[in-house]
Amino acid sequence: VGSEMCIRDRLLDVDSLLNSNIISNDLFVAINTLSYKEKLAIGESYFRFFATQIDWNGKPSKLALLIDITNEVIKENTLLETLEKATDESMTDKLTGLYNRRKLDQAVKSGLGDNFAVIIADIDWFKLYNDHYGHSSGDLCLVEVAQAIKDNLRDGDDLAIRYGGEEFVLVLFNSTLCQAENVANRIQAAVVDIAIGYSESDLKHLSLSFGITHSDEFIYLKWPDILELADRRLYQAKDTGRAKFVSSGATGLAEYVSINS
Repeated sequence: VGSEMCIRDRLLDVDSLLNSNIISNDLFVAINTLSYKEKLAIGESYFRFFATQIDWNGKPSKLALLIDITNEVIKENTLLETLEKATDESMTDKLTGLYNRRKLDQAVKSGLGDNFAVIIADIDWFKLYNDHYGHSSGDLCLVEVAQAIKDNLRDGDDLAIRYGGEEFVLVLFNSTLCQAENVANRIQAAVVDIAIGYSESDLKHLSLSFGITHSDEFIYLKWPDILELADRRLYQAKDTGRAKFVSSGATGLAEYVSINS
């Protein structure tokens, strides 16, 4: 009790502490305006605050009540950090470290803005690779491809989602179509550099195919339509030789031809 009173005295003894700046301006404002504060910061402590006008021996006065809630605030902040971490983990694919579909659903519900690109990437011949070399090698392949994707996104809030199996969805915010195509090229080049060999593929190593859409292509931004068009373009890339991207009226070949030659 004595230590608590000492702390209270240090906080409220205005005469002795005018030059120490311990009493915050917020406290003086709260007293003067007769405010109620659910959480008032004073130094490193937090208080619940209430002030009211009273008559004190015939003189108009102000009565202020401070309740120390520092421990409550610390517990609340710790709980929020724990919940945030748990939420983030629930939206992360455990194998690759990329986000999962729950994160994508959350982003779509929150709104993607008016200027974004969507890329669907799929590992070519992955099912055959998985059957040929086994699931452990397949998992390692997924991890390496996921790392290549993370390393070659733009700086910022772009999302990389493991959508299912060997398929990935990338959402590039505030992106042009050209920037999205460049991202696809960089990811492809990084995957080729990893040189995950597979003798049964036409290229003798694994590669990616991409379908790319941009929000400018749609009058009404309906997420299912955007995703469906990107998916159709992905399969167009696969049907026309794989290891390429297909976007609006364009097929990305030049970069891959130079890599594979």
